[in-house]
Amino acid sequence: MATLLRLVLLAAGLYIGYLFATPHIRAWRFKDAMKQSARFADVSSSEAMQQALLESADELGVPLSPYRLRVRGQRDGTVNISAAWEEIVRVPAWRLGEWIDTLRFNYEVRGP
Repeated sequence: MATLLRLVLLAAGLYIGYLFATPHIRAWRFKDAMKQSARFADVSSSEAMQQALLESADELGVPLSPYRLRVRGQRDGTVNISAAWEEIVRVPAWRLGEWIDTLRFNYEVRGP
């Protein structure tokens, strides 16, 4: 009986970990896309970078609004890219209801 309880607790822990890890992995992948766009800032315009980043966010499943993504070119040739969004994680708890948590992501990248 104790072994079964341990397996159930392990399975529940893995499931909850999966539910919380998935948005974080998407966020890290999007931050990487932001860094890559900042590296190639001298090749494309701010509008083109913003559109490419919005497409990347859509492909990754990041719920990013165009109003929450800023791409600003500076006079010295650098670019500042910032993005902020929230994701809601819902963990069903059988008869106890549902555990809801809001994850907030806020990234800023500066590149040459």
